[in-house]
Formats: sequence, C-alpha cells, structure tokens
Amino acid sequence: MIKAVIFRDAQESLVGFDISGHAGYAERGQDIVCAAVSFLATTTVNSLNEQLKVSPHYEVDEAVGHLHCCLVLEKMDRGDLEKAQVILKTLEIGLKSLEQDYGKYIKLQQRRWTKC
Repeated sequence: MIKAVIFRDAQESLVGFDISGHAGYAERGQDIVCAAVSFLATTTVNSLNEQLKVSPHYEVDEAVGHLHCCLVLEKMDRGDLEKAQVILKTLEIGLKSLEQDYGKYIKLQQRRWTKC
C-alpha cells in the first residue's frame, strides 16, 4: 500500500509531503496506481524546482518507493509561497482522487508540519 502524507503548518499552508510504499495493484511495470502517484509526486517536485526561487528540500529512495519533499520556508518570499500552495494543492487533489478510486491501494493523511 502507498502511504501519502501532506504536511500543513499552523496557518494551514501546505508545506510538504511524504510518499512511501508500493501499491500492489498489479505487477511492476503494469501498476497504474504506482505510476499515477509517482507521476504526481515527481511532477510536483519538478514544478516546485522550476517555479520557485528557492528549491524545496527533497529525498528519493526508489528501492523502497519513498519520496519526501518540504519547502524551505525560512528562505521563501510571499510570492514563492503562493506559487507553492497552488502546486502542492494540485498534488493533494490528485492524491485524493486516487484514494477515492483506489482506496485499497493508497491512503492519504494530513499532518501538522515538523521541520525537515
């Protein structure tokens, strides 16, 4: 099962995410749930890198299916934070949609932020 966690700060701003595990929906290379989650997560990191002046901190371990990404809030200006909200909200919406359709294979949680 894939476990996805969206992190929010005290003001409810989206500040990062953590995705781990494998869906187990189908064989490797045929698993549409894993592919969808991987696509969403990778596109989110790439978009944050491209759109923000300060790139997020992220770690990937493909062997175990893990991606952790968090904003570097102390270095971001208001404009970057607003852009990041749109990008991270898009990830959240995509993950919620997947959970609705494939809830047996992916679980989405919301948590309070703890610094990277």
